[in-house]
Amino acid sequence: MLGTGEITNGQQPRATVTRLNAAGELQWTLSLNISSQWNDAVLTPAAI
Repeated sequence: MLGTGEITNGQQPRATVTRLNAAGELQWTLSLNISSQWNDAVLTPAAI
């Protein structure tokens, strides 16, 4: 899931990517280390 979040209250939002499992439980969240937002995204499958 793409989103935005504040690392601490009052900071500028940062773009985040969150993975949920099939039950909707949080698996992990990654965020950029600069103030940012998502405008669009493209899913590309991993090369095997």
